[in-house]
Amino acid sequence: MHRSGVAAALAALLGSAGTGVGCGGEVVGIGNGGNRFMLDEVADQLAESLAEHPATPEVSDDLVREIYAKVEERARGGDLRASLVVLELAAHQREKQE
Repeated sequence: MHRSGVAAALAALLGSAGTGVGCGGEVVGIGNGGNRFMLDEVADQLAESLAEHPATPEVSDDLVREIYAKVEERARGGDLRASLVVLELAAHQREKQE
């Protein structure tokens, strides 16, 4: 993905993060059938693009812990999205243990 593609993906991700709607008017979230769409794809595309860019710094373990602590704090405060992230993480961790 070239530079303008990264910018577009970032704009879509940030635009959809708080509003539920991306820059192009696409719906973001969980559909009636439990299907996830748009937000996961944009986040994956952006992460992949940034990982391939030589100027992107490596994400440290400390940063991951810091981000997780903030997500956990929001989940404990009743934030549904943060709670879903923590629950998904717990499911993945338990899946690995089995």
